Amino acid sequence: MPFFYIFASRFNDSVHWGIPLACRRLLRFVKVKTEYMKVIDKLAWIEIKNKSILSTRSLGKQKFYIPGGKREQGENDEQALCREISEELSVELDVKTLRYIGTFEAQADSHPDGVYVKMTCYTADYTGALKACSEIESFEWLKYADKDKISAVDKLIFDFLKDRDLID
Repeated sequence: MPFFYIFASRFNDSVHWGIPLACRRLLRFVKVKTEYMKVIDKLAWIEIKNKSILSTRSLGKQKFYIPGGKREQGENDEQALCREISEELSVELDVKTLRYIGTFEAQADSHPDGVYVKMTCYTADYTGALKACSEIESFEWLKYADKDKISAVDKLIFDFLKDRDLID
């Protein structure tokens, strides 16, 4: 049990060290959340064409996911994203055009409560023809109306893109 939790629960409703109870409860929640939650750190490539976003479905999965994946030991975002996209879709990202879009966090699909996925998203131009490879069974260009086909974190990304009128 974190120290602050013990401190707040032992001294209940009084003010200690000048910290009001409501603030202590908030701090206790933040500390517990950050100490005990597991975060799956992933990267994603945002590719939009005709106001639709490229999404992939892995072998044996029902949901579509924005393409990307996890870093390997020693990789930075650029290296990992280029490797993942090449492996999954058989195209090469142009690193000179790589641009950060945002970072999004939500409950991870098919994981226990408290396991979150943090998705750091980039856009970039590419060369080659898109082709499903490796663990990718298929890809589709999805619209905002297709949110029922995607993961929780992808729904946040779709909302972000829709709010900026980048997807229909």
